Amino acid sequence: MKKYFLPRTDLALRAWLNNLNTKIGAYATKYAVTTAEQDDIDAAATDFAAMLDYAEAMTTYGQNITARKNELSDGVPVGGTPSVAAAPPTPPTLTCEAGFLGRITSICNRIKGSTQYTVADGEALGLEGAAAELDLNTVQPRISAINVFEDKVVLEWVKGQMQGVIVQSSTDGSTWVQRDKDFRSPWEDTAPNRGPAAEWRYYRLRYLYRDEPVGKYTDVAKVLVSISA
Repeated sequence: MKKYFLPRTDLALRAWLNNLNTKIGAYATKYAVTTAEQDDIDAAATDFAAMLDYAEAMTTYGQNITARKNELSDGVPVGGTPSVAAAPPTPPTLTCEAGFLGRITSICNRIKGSTQYTVADGEALGLEGAAAELDLNTVQPRISAINVFEDKVVLEWVKGQMQGVIVQSSTDGSTWVQRDKDFRSPWEDTAPNRGPAAEWRYYRLRYLYRDEPVGKYTDVAKVLVSISA
């Protein structure tokens, strides 16, 4: 199986980007990596790490709000103290242009295609991926971006080595309906709201391999949607 150097989880991708960002300068002249490309790698590593930290902080904040909501309706358990309603986390200021993964992959493939490329250089930069067999029981897609517009929701996802994904949605986060099979990112949801008010929608994806669903679902994505009929 062909070696694939890009990590498949967000945490591993953060570590990979940090390593590439730290070391690329030493190889820039040899592989003709421009200053602008190095700056792009630096911004990607910085912003991606900041967004992961922000996502974790938002998860904690959401759990806190849910606890306060439950206490409001059900009361505080006997002997307990009310949860502290902390302020929401501040979103990071981002400087990296969207879609960095494609740009950085292009740079890495260019380096690997150079006549001066060596395996030692590739290992230092994280470009020599493992050649292990793909585990169809644990493979998991990643939703790379969600954009909500007045007339649709757009889900961007990473295809990797798989055929495509099945898309499921829910209105309550527990009862799921299969909406589509998608073979090329992005996938668009143009279904109108059930009523005039904004509504929460939940999405999850699972990989397709030889027309069969395999592996694990993505983490559930939750968005507030207002699509009129």
